[in-house]
Amino acid sequence: KNNKKLKRKFLGEHFSPLLVLIAPFYRFWPAPECLLVVQSAALALGAWPIYQLARFRLGHGAGLVAMYAYFVYPPLLGTALHDFHEVALAVPLLGFAIWWQSQGRIGLFVLALAAAVLCKEELALTAATFGIYLAIVRRDGKTGGALFAAGLAVFLLLVCAVLPAFRGGPLPFADRYSQFSGGLGEIVAHAKQDPAWLLAACWSAPKGRYLLELLRPLGFLPLLAPLECLPALPTLARNLLSNHEPQFEIYFHYPAPLIPFFFAAAVVGLGRLRAGMLRLVPAVTRAPGAHWAALGWLALAATLWGVSLPRRMERYVPDARAEAFHELRQLIPADASVSAHNRLVPHVANRREVCTFPVVRDADYVLLDFGYPDFEYPVHAETHRQKFLRLLADGEYRVFATREKFVLLRRQIGAAPAPLPEVLDDLFFRYRREHMRRIQDKHDVYWQGASWYFPPGRWRATATVESRRSLPAGETVTFSIHPYLGGRTGEWSLGDQIVDAVPAADAGSPAEWSFSWEFDQPRRQMLSLRIHNDPRERLRLKSIEYHPADASATRAGLLLPEISPIFGNTK
Repeated sequence: KNNKKLKRKFLGEHFSPLLVLIAPFYRFWPAPECLLVVQSAALALGAWPIYQLARFRLGHGAGLVAMYAYFVYPPLLGTALHDFHEVALAVPLLGFAIWWQSQGRIGLFVLALAAAVLCKEELALTAATFGIYLAIVRRDGKTGGALFAAGLAVFLLLVCAVLPAFRGGPLPFADRYSQFSGGLGEIVAHAKQDPAWLLAACWSAPKGRYLLELLRPLGFLPLLAPLECLPALPTLARNLLSNHEPQFEIYFHYPAPLIPFFFAAAVVGLGRLRAGMLRLVPAVTRAPGAHWAALGWLALAATLWGVSLPRRMERYVPDARAEAFHELRQLIPADASVSAHNRLVPHVANRREVCTFPVVRDADYVLLDFGYPDFEYPVHAETHRQKFLRLLADGEYRVFATREKFVLLRRQIGAAPAPLPEVLDDLFFRYRREHMRRIQDKHDVYWQGASWYFPPGRWRATATVESRRSLPAGETVTFSIHPYLGGRTGEWSLGDQIVDAVPAADAGSPAEWSFSWEFDQPRRQMLSLRIHNDPRERLRLKSIEYHPADASATRAGLLLPEISPIFGNTK
């Protein structure tokens, strides 16, 4: 059936018929929160088979430690907090499949694995490699061979026939593997001749960090039982071979199918670690010590490298921006068509028709968020801003309402373009702390904003910093201004000026302090401020504003490459 919201066919994207089971819940509660609750419940349920597996092998204490490690595991939290994705529903199903297989309950094992395949087509390959695991590790060639053949056949049927038939064209996401030419057959042949070539294609510093972040919260225990991770190999290869960066980041949904297998391997590795300790110290009286030392290692690793739930959840606490968004959403009639930013689409999904900006399709309303300081799916945020400015310049849409860098446009055919300097100033030239990303390391705090392209000319930026606590008399605080945090390297690219100063505040009275710097365009907007040697964050950014420094700079240059009348002559 056609998906009215996305203007494409549901089974042309992914094979996920299990989502039908959620339909009754969504009928009763038609809101994105319903999907998030179902997803969270499914992921929470996934802890039970992990507990059972650890308890069966190592006792009740091991089961509790394994559950603790599960709930603070970063990929699990990434899956739970990054929107709703059907693959998250496979996590408990794969976990139960592992548990039931270990207990010899083959019927339930096959049922759970088949249900997981109904979550997403790629899991048919997981089922096939589970068959290889059964044949090699469990010495069950009959079941393993049948499972391998069935999983491979289902996968080929889905990706070669079902999905292309519904989609009416080639499969999506192929560009994520564009560095490989010649098709899958040539890649496999090349890999057989030169396995090092394939390993080199999987390796980069970010991908190495991805593997580290998968293993470190588990105390690297899966490395003691690598064959237990064999069924996870297709998902791991899919992510490591991709050139799409989110696929090798742990705070997205892509590693979700890895979670049950990595925990199963960690449980087996935990037993082997305990056995190794006993061999080193064979006295029978040391057995409890070895047991608790092994459990302590897993608990310590989970505590050190797992997710701090309170700090992670800070960004999801409703604030003034959330309230502002809900106000704007209520202004859109139920029978209206809407184009919205990708992350806003779920909140308006029950309107008559919805599409994802920058696709507009003559929508009645356009709902956008320019307070999000990063990449905006599916293209760079600057492309979205240019599309927004073009809609205003063409006169077909007018600004209906703005709140906290959210903007709602309403379609008005034939409306004359209107000067909007104040609206555009609020959207792109004034930034409060709430509109920037706060990142803290061991000694410093820096605030990173959106990486827009600024209009040509010379500009003046003014930053205001406020003291949260009294500063010791005579203490020096250093501020560094940077134009752009380069890529994902973490290296600072210095700008025209570095400001070293001491805020003019008395020891007993908090105060604000402002300073300015100038820079020339064109280049990325200077939106990063670093406060050095203030780990307790006694100072924090309050705002940054931008103004033309001379006649060479005008806000009209926002719209590239031509100047639009909506900006008037405002400098």
